[in-house]
This record gives sequence, structure tokens and C-alpha cells, in this order.
Amino acid sequence: MSKVFRTFEDYKKHPKYQECLDEWSEMFVQNVFEIMKIMGLQDTSVSVIDACNPNITLPTLKKYKKSKWNYDYIDYVLSCNPNITWEFIKANPRKDWNYWRLSRNPNITWEIIQANPGKDWNYKSLSGNPNITWDIVRANPGEDWDYHWLSSNPNITWDIVEANPDKPWNYEFLSENPNITWEIVKANPGKPWNYASLSTKPSITWEIVKENPGKPWDYPHLSLNPNITWEIVRDNPFPDPNNPSVTWNYRWLSSNPNITWEIVKANPDKRWNYKYLSRDPKITWDIVKANPDKPWDYESLSENPNITWDIVQDNPFPDPNNPLVTWNYVTLSKNPNITWEIVKANPDKPWNFKNLDLKKEREKYIIDCLNEDRYNARKALMPTTNVKLNTAKSTEKVLSNKPLMRDIMAYLGGRKTRGKKITKKGKTFKRLKI
Repeated sequence: MSKVFRTFEDYKKHPKYQECLDEWSEMFVQNVFEIMKIMGLQDTSVSVIDACNPNITLPTLKKYKKSKWNYDYIDYVLSCNPNITWEFIKANPRKDWNYWRLSRNPNITWEIIQANPGKDWNYKSLSGNPNITWDIVRANPGEDWDYHWLSSNPNITWDIVEANPDKPWNYEFLSENPNITWEIVKANPGKPWNYASLSTKPSITWEIVKENPGKPWDYPHLSLNPNITWEIVRDNPFPDPNNPSVTWNYRWLSSNPNITWEIVKANPDKRWNYKYLSRDPKITWDIVKANPDKPWDYESLSENPNITWDIVQDNPFPDPNNPLVTWNYVTLSKNPNITWEIVKANPDKPWNFKNLDLKKEREKYIIDCLNEDRYNARKALMPTTNVKLNTAKSTEKVLSNKPLMRDIMAYLGGRKTRGKKITKKGKTFKRLKI
């Protein structure tokens, strides 16, 4: 019986996961280069593809490092790629790797660093690596650890800080550490806590703020806190009892998850920030259309997950007050509704390949790849270097391919059709390579 996968994280544990991700990466790069040709761009345009892009895997980089990439640039930025491994770095020892970036990469463990003492590891950057524990720091006191980054490292607890008062802990960064609670702050009033950072923490409630009026709460940052509701804002227009001129910050409040369009619409006198509101998932295209008098920010709206490609196509000039305003393709490329089919069908658009994440499509591709009942049909349909962006021609090849059509029918119908005949009047089928 096949294993049941409940989350995408489960699929990542599949032994064929990396193979499927590598296939996706190959397809991603081939599609990018194909579209680049149509756009009149050169394959070596390093501004088009970012090596940090999660769609890029190591075999793809290795395959195209001589002909498709400016590798001096790639070596510099590749260190931030979540798919980078130490094995790949070892296989390319002459490259100008950026060890500041590499030292922070979560794929770099302390065991790797210990086994390679001759490398130019950056201990300041390493201090922010989630693999670094206090035991490692304590066992290596001669290294140049950065206590700014260590203070925010989630492996650092208050017990560790208390037990090592001689260390130069940074309380601004420590205030951001998820292990720091209000109980800890309250029990240590003499420490230089950063109340701007504390004010945004989900563990800080309005009750805590009210019960501690003598603390230097930062009300602009508190406006972002998810515990601050509209009722709290409405009932406490001047929240600081020590300074009656202090009000809530509506710029940051516009990003507060508790703020809805109904609240904004009912309070037009407030200084809402429409740049932040425009990217809010609670803002729909219907809301935008119904309120043309509002100063919507179309750059931010372009990445709003409620904006679909159909909306973009049907409204090429979305601002009724300014016919020169168009959708912003830099941010639209981040939109989760943008798929490869959309990009390939519109090569004349100024897509930003650095921002093209395709997370949902990438995950679906990998899930289909790992589903044994669908694998053959999925792989048969996978674009290769032999398939150009000619949909009609590719479709004819697929329809003419008898064994392939059998697999596709099994894929679509969720049942096996192997051994059954597929006929077409007056046609003799021949297996074609696609």
C-alpha cells in the first residue's frame, strides 16, 4: 500500500524528491531561455535569472555553468540558494564562493565547518546560522562570534544569557528572539530592552500594555501587533497615558491582519496606507472596482493573490483615473496565480524571472512526479529541449502518439488503460519522440 502524504513536507522525504525537483529545475531554465530568445535577450543575461531562485537546483547550474550563466556572478549569489549543498561546493573548488553567505546557509552544519578548517568561514555570519548552538560557541571561544546575531539566534535561551553575563549580548536583537517572553522582560527591568521590537511580538497583548503604562511602548510598532483589534484602536484613540498626543499609526495599522475593508470604508477620515492595503489578501478586485476614488497602489495590487491573469488581461489599464497606469510585471511575477503556461503564452510581457517563484506549480509538479500512478503520463507531457513554444504542433504530436495517449487517459481518468486499444479512423499510429 502506498504511503499517504498529508503535507508537502512529507513529499520532501520521498527518496525521489530530489530527482523530481531537478526535473522541474531543468524545465524552468529551458522555458526561461526559450522565452528569452523570443524577447530578444541573450542567454548570458545574468539580470534575467537569479541563482538564489528556489526553482534552480545544482545539477541545472552545473549543466549550464559554461554556456548559459555568468558563473563569476553565480558563485557570488549562489550561496543563498536553498538547494546548495556542501557536496556541490566541494565539486567546484575553484569558484569564488561567497563564504559570508555560505556561512549562514542552513545546509551548512557545524560538522562541515569542522571538517573544512581551511575554508574562509565567516563567524559573524555563522552566528546567525540556525545550526549553531550555545554548546558550539562555548567550545570555540577563540572564534570571532557576533553577539548581535547570536542574541537573535533561536537556539539562545534566557537561561544561557543569564548564565553568561560577561558576554556582550545585544538587547535590541535579544528583544526579537522568540524565546524572550514578557515574564522575562518584566523580571529584568534594568536591561536595555528594545520596546519597538517587543511591541510587535504576538506574545504582547493589549492587557499587558495597559497594565504597564510606565514602559516605553512603541505605538507605531504596536499598531502592527496581531493582538491589536479595531475595537481596541477605536476605544483608545490616544493609547499612551503618558503622552496624550500619541495616536495609532495608520500606516502600520493598514498592515494589521485584523483590519478589513469594512473597517477602512467606515472610517474614511483615517490616514490609511493604500500601498499596504493593496497587497492585503482581504482586498479583492471587486472591492477595487467598486471604489475607483481610492488611491489604490497598482504595483502592490499586482502581487495581491486575488488578482488573477484573467483580471490582468481584461483590465490592461486598471486605473480608471489614469489611463497610463498598467500592471507592474516586476511584482506581478511574484503573484501566486502566475503559471508557466501564462508566461509562455505571453513572452512579450516584461516578466521578472528573478521574482518568478511558481511555488504552487512547482509543488504540484513534484507531487505528480512522486505519485507513481501518474508519473509516466506526467513525464511524457514534460516539456523538453525538443519542444518549442508551438502548442498546435506539440498537441498534434501528443494526439498522434498511441502509447502516450494511453498513459494520458490513465492520468486523467485515474485508472490503468494499459493493453487497451485506442483507434482513430484511417490512421496508423507511430510512437514519436517529444
